[in-house]
Amino acid sequence: LLTIKNDTQQRCVTIGLTLESKTFGRFLFDGETIPFDLDPSQMLPLTSNDIITNTGQYRLDDFRINREDIKDLLDNILATGKLPSDIYTFNVEVKDVDCGRCPQQVNCVNQSQVSDVTFDIRVSNPKKVDIIGPGSSVTGRVRDCERIFSNLPQFRWDSRMKVFRFILAEYAPGEDPENALNNEPRFTRIFVIGNGSRRVSLTARDLGFNDVIEQLPSNSFQYPASGTSLPLKSGKTYVYQFVGLVNSSSGFFTIPSEIYCFKLPKLSQLGAGRQQFELILRNLLESDYEKLFGENGELAEYQPTGMTMDGKEVTLTEILTRLQKLKSKYSGYSVE
Repeated sequence: LLTIKNDTQQRCVTIGLTLESKTFGRFLFDGETIPFDLDPSQMLPLTSNDIITNTGQYRLDDFRINREDIKDLLDNILATGKLPSDIYTFNVEVKDVDCGRCPQQVNCVNQSQVSDVTFDIRVSNPKKVDIIGPGSSVTGRVRDCERIFSNLPQFRWDSRMKVFRFILAEYAPGEDPENALNNEPRFTRIFVIGNGSRRVSLTARDLGFNDVIEQLPSNSFQYPASGTSLPLKSGKTYVYQFVGLVNSSSGFFTIPSEIYCFKLPKLSQLGAGRQQFELILRNLLESDYEKLFGENGELAEYQPTGMTMDGKEVTLTEILTRLQKLKSKYSGYSVE
């Protein structure tokens, strides 16, 4: 709603509009109405229905739409059913034009004044699911999927929703990722987020799925070592997705995340000797790896050649199986 008040003589004006988005583009839209009269002391209320029309006297005469950024914005709206979180900036400018351009010219005085106002609308949309890891956003090419080095990965995602369906499936070259998620065999589970004092009571019938329902304290879970029809195997590629389940007056509706993928290298692909242990150490130590073995690191001139655990030498398979638990317990290193 826009209200314009004329405190002077009759004048001929246009309204310029600009909409910007901090995330989706420098500008999404700008335009200007046809010239129209403002009588002295007139208070003129206008809405978008008055301006975005083909016949009204305050209609847009000239406008531009940033179609590329608008498409990204619309895709996001269609995916969530909501305007995405962002800061949307509106600028409204009222400026004088030549009186000869207006329908009424009686007592109109040519002026050269401009009045403008800028305001922000901050939108926070909790209805979104962002995957943190493992893996990377699927591109349609198996070779682009990120490699991970544990067959018991830790899945993490970010969302303010409380109920999610998790789907994971094997992914073959040339296969459509969505088709892969819809085909057997696959691992599915319903996760309800809440601590012990705020448990959410749901049944499979409530949600329309036959999946096992599991309560989690946070948006994180480790792939189970047993009890699944799809154990993760070396040399295979997998796709997965989290689907937010939102309760409404007509039942639950779904808000899917992006589809992510990852691959577990074949043991032979990891190489022999120091290369395989280097990959394990990079995954375990993360940023600490460069502090140790990178340029100017404490062990810059050294290469790992083996590993022991509790005083016993361990194999690559043993390390891969236990890597995620080791990472969760890792708190630092020492050089002896």
